[in-house]
Amino acid sequence: MVIRIGKHEKTALVIIGISLIIRAFFAAVVELGNDEVYYWLYAGYPALSYFDHPPGLAVAIRLFSFNLSFDSEFFLRLSSVLLTTLNGYIVYRIAVIIKSKSTAIIALILYYSTIYTSVISGIFIIPDGPLSTLWLAAIFFFLRAFGYDSRNRKAGINLLLAGLATGLAVSTKYHAVFLWAGAGGYILFKRREFLKNPYLWISVIITAAGTLPVIVWNIQNDWISFRFHEGRVTPGMSVNPLYLFREISGELIYQNPVVYIIFIFSLINIRKISFNKPYQKPLFLWFFIPLIGIFWFISLFKPTLPHWTGPGFYPLIFIAAIFIERLDFRLRKIWLTMAPAIVVLMLFAALAQINYGLFYSNTEKEVSSLGKNDVTLDMYGWEQTGEKFGEFLNINGRKSGIVIAKKWFNAAHIDYYICRPNNMTLIALGTPEDIHEYERINKIRGGIGKGDNAYFIAVSRHFTDPETEYGNLFESIKPVDTIKVKRGGKTVENAVIFLMKNYNPKQ
Repeated sequence: MVIRIGKHEKTALVIIGISLIIRAFFAAVVELGNDEVYYWLYAGYPALSYFDHPPGLAVAIRLFSFNLSFDSEFFLRLSSVLLTTLNGYIVYRIAVIIKSKSTAIIALILYYSTIYTSVISGIFIIPDGPLSTLWLAAIFFFLRAFGYDSRNRKAGINLLLAGLATGLAVSTKYHAVFLWAGAGGYILFKRREFLKNPYLWISVIITAAGTLPVIVWNIQNDWISFRFHEGRVTPGMSVNPLYLFREISGELIYQNPVVYIIFIFSLINIRKISFNKPYQKPLFLWFFIPLIGIFWFISLFKPTLPHWTGPGFYPLIFIAAIFIERLDFRLRKIWLTMAPAIVVLMLFAALAQINYGLFYSNTEKEVSSLGKNDVTLDMYGWEQTGEKFGEFLNINGRKSGIVIAKKWFNAAHIDYYICRPNNMTLIALGTPEDIHEYERINKIRGGIGKGDNAYFIAVSRHFTDPETEYGNLFESIKPVDTIKVKRGGKTVENAVIFLMKNYNPKQ
């Protein structure tokens, strides 16, 4: 049997392949960011759920790193890199169903032209990596299900698959429940006959079953994860339009300004946009409105993060693809050239700054504040610090020991880049709100015992004075060395090593 690949499929493979190569390269040459090293802990210390998120990301990391047999930056990020490649296939299939193969090519270009899809969830280790795949899969199966009569067996099978994909998505990130908000809204307003289909309710049960590990874990841990997120998203009493402005501005950047503008034009012209079947346009609008609407509302009262709404823009990619295809060829070519070009330029500009500091250099002179205004140092210098700390330990004849950290976001970097290669044990001492998952990991690692000595590494970008934090817990705390982090021949950050002697907590 000969499988023939048409010109559109070949074009799709080229687009997906180019994106894969660029993202894989970036994944291999840049150090892990704050969230990424923290999520590495998820995979290293499996649980039914975690302080910040459900367990889906940990499963993905372990699967694609071969159970952490390979734990370099590239393999830790491999789940995001490969799943985003799979997403391209799902996007293509969805676009073919709603319009045509030529529309699918445009949808692919738009999909890989957003910062959120190509970089944030397409390279970095965050829950949005596996979430995006499951989110698109759920849309695909819902789309197929509603393409049949409500009594058709194929509708039921696709509903079951949609419920499974949604359940797995919820077990990766809580706001995947908005998939059912979209599907439910569509059913109530457009296809109420589906309420009589038993497969629909079985699908809901399947989704709920996917959340059981998360529920069990939260019951065992005093609902700490839900309470944490409730504090982040529960609207307050005072309205602050600045928060909404920040949210929309962040979305503009994360979605790519060119693509965001295309989205706006598409919605303005929504009445003129036609799908293959009448049911498809309202379905896609229902998958868009609930998530975006809720977080825009919350952002009137509380600060939000623009990647929270990221998957909510997926339906707009398909609407925008149909809109773009209607344009004059020259105008269409301009839009579809500008969109991916911006992502590629931003990505390699970020690489140049992170690894070489080409566009920005530090102006701070103080040892304890050098680099504090350079956010790119979150992804640079940690491996260098780990190597120099190892040299320090060898000079002082230390083979193992304890390193103390105060907050999860510095703790995880120190854990991965400094403690892991140097046979040191990191213990985070702080409140649960400060140390997050380390509250559990400390117990697994045995904590720190009375009379123990420990090191504290104060990085100048986020300098913390251990004397202020732990002066009442140790007999003495003294700086013993300073590691200078070099980039482009210049010192861009300092890591001050403190020796803390005789741990003796007051009872």
